[in-house]
Amino acid sequence: MAGNESSSLADQLPLESFEDLPDDALCVICQQPSTDNVSMCLKGHNACRTCATKWVNSDNANYDKCASCRVLLHRPYVPGQGNVWVSNMVLNNLVDTFQIKCANVKVGCTHMCKLTEMSEHMKACEWREMACKCSGCTWKGPVCKWHQHMQDQDHGCHLVDMLLFTQGVCATMVEKFEAAEAVSAKFQTEHFQPLKTQIDCIGSGQNSMKDQLRVIEGYTKKPDGSSERSKRRDRKNAKDVDEANQVVERATADKATAESERDELKRRLDEIEAAPPPPPPVTTLSLVQFQSCQSTRDRFFRERDEARHESYMAQQRIHDQHTMLKKMMPHAVSSCPCTLVNCDSGGGQRNCHAYARGLKRRTVEEAMAEEREDGELA
Repeated sequence: MAGNESSSLADQLPLESFEDLPDDALCVICQQPSTDNVSMCLKGHNACRTCATKWVNSDNANYDKCASCRVLLHRPYVPGQGNVWVSNMVLNNLVDTFQIKCANVKVGCTHMCKLTEMSEHMKACEWREMACKCSGCTWKGPVCKWHQHMQDQDHGCHLVDMLLFTQGVCATMVEKFEAAEAVSAKFQTEHFQPLKTQIDCIGSGQNSMKDQLRVIEGYTKKPDGSSERSKRRDRKNAKDVDEANQVVERATADKATAESERDELKRRLDEIEAAPPPPPPVTTLSLVQFQSCQSTRDRFFRERDEARHESYMAQQRIHDQHTMLKKMMPHAVSSCPCTLVNCDSGGGQRNCHAYARGLKRRTVEEAMAEEREDGELA
């Protein structure tokens, strides 16, 4: 009910259903309950959204003031939407959860439930209005009074006619059902059974063909106890072992290559660290000296990034080879020798510390000093 286009409940339920609802919960304009209430002013006066919208759009001189206390309306400004109403969620929840009386309270129903449960009750209410089903009768009244009406007006003869008509309809439906069963049995005898027999024959023929194929392909045992199938399996296993050995050899070669690359990088770092210290800094630099320093610094960082990238790719190849070996021979492969941080096979940071222990970083000043020495020698 709360989701209807009109927020007022006067068109859905009589006002007697809400007679126990507090007066503060009613709209200050139409004096009726609603499920979509808004706050008109800061004093707490409420109105249903429909009435509030009509109020501000009317030609009333007080259209911009509260309909109850005549203070300025409380409509905050929202960018893109303009002045909007503030919904009174507390009052809306109160109306939704309030125990209201049935819509048939005028005729005698005393049931009370929440507004959200009223639609289910109205479908089964004993006091809902109904019309007499007998021909020529114009009686209308509650469902609970219909049996008494049938007895008072002696509508038994009409009920007998209705029962006879229903019996005739049922007999006709039974005859049609029996005719349909006969047609189904005839179809099953003439078409379904022969088709099933053909399918069974096809299945038995397929089984015999499978037996012949087994004999042809060598599935039957030979005099020495072996079969062609077992020999193919042995050859496949030997091929898999050879492929695994080749993978191991390639992984060993890649590991040796990576170690040699790592040693070369370490040697280069040692040479850089062994370079003599740079001369004292110059207080003023010319434009040529400044550009030379900038190019040296850029070249240093470029060489450092290239060295790091080469080291990372080498460790990535080691990690990939170890992963492949682990998938093929999970019980024969030890922990991963790579230095990748995200390695989940036993390598990573531990190997990185072991390889880099005792090394010293090369600073930018050392690289610039080495560049100047190379320039002087040249």
